[in-house]
Amino acid sequence: MKDDLKKFKLILGLILLVVILAVCLIIMRGKIIEQEKNKNSALNNIETTNVQKNNNSTLNNIETTAEQINQINNESINSITTEETDENETNNSVDENNVNEELILKEVNSPNEYFTINQYLQEYWRNQNNAKLQKSGRLESGNNTNYCEIMISLLNDEYVKAKNITESNLNNLLQKTENFYVEKMYYSKYKKLTIYYCSGLATNYDDDSDVNTNYAMIVVWDKTEGTFSIIPYEYVLEDFADIEVGKEVKHQFIQNSKNLYNSNISTYKPNDFDIANLYLVLYQRYADYDIEKAYNCLDEEYKNQKYQSLEKYKKTAIGTTVGAMSSCTVEEDGNTIIYHCAMANRGNITITEPKFLEFTIKFDE
Repeated sequence: MKDDLKKFKLILGLILLVVILAVCLIIMRGKIIEQEKNKNSALNNIETTNVQKNNNSTLNNIETTAEQINQINNESINSITTEETDENETNNSVDENNVNEELILKEVNSPNEYFTINQYLQEYWRNQNNAKLQKSGRLESGNNTNYCEIMISLLNDEYVKAKNITESNLNNLLQKTENFYVEKMYYSKYKKLTIYYCSGLATNYDDDSDVNTNYAMIVVWDKTEGTFSIIPYEYVLEDFADIEVGKEVKHQFIQNSKNLYNSNISTYKPNDFDIANLYLVLYQRYADYDIEKAYNCLDEEYKNQKYQSLEKYKKTAIGTTVGAMSSCTVEEDGNTIIYHCAMANRGNITITEPKFLEFTIKFDE
């Protein structure tokens, strides 16, 4: 019995020990779990704090970046605005200083151009004079050509429309029978057209004392089509009085369509005789109508030796004629051309040309 009781107590003690151990394990496990929870909670707090910190840092970075972007954008906008302003100022400056070379009025230095355009002018004058004779009944009988119709076909369409020119009111252009001696010729371009501004001396056949020393006309030439048209003196005075050599001519020119009369003249290539004769004719016209200009055409050394003054020149030169030229020879001295003209009824004449349409004359007496 005693042995059984001992065994029972031992087993009970063992069971109690196991229970105690189990309870301890449960308690320890609970504490471990709680510690784990606390640890996890702490870690979560740390992570949350870090996330918040990171978020705040990111937000700060984003805000900083946004500020930087805004600053950059503002600087870019300011830069672009400044560039646009500078560009506009530059463009304005270019607009003010940008000169269209084609519109610039320049001197004609080509004898070929001068003589070709002068042909057009002479064709116009020939038809104008015939139209006047026809209107007055003085044209030779049997001539059925309608010169008034030809005149209108040669006049530039802009002028004809602006002045409402018709055959019946063409008399205003035919009041004087004139001839035109071109002293200076200038040109500019407009699209495919070349515009020639011709100035010089115009005479009246009906009244020898009636002369205009500041006459001007415009020839509009389409080299591609080979057509020309004329803008007469009166319209030149009204619409082109302010043109200047070296300045742009800001005018929108038009050209007539090709017709029977405005395209039948070919390019004229003058020879030395033609050019020398042109200078002799101009000098004679000056001697007849503008004596001071004739005096200034004389070779400087010759003028000083023979005349010394304009008054003395007037006493001997007025009423004299140059006469006809029979032949001409040419020599060159650098860029200067010298024409030796043999005259039919007097001694030789030497013409010195440093530049086309600029000349001096010396009589070899």
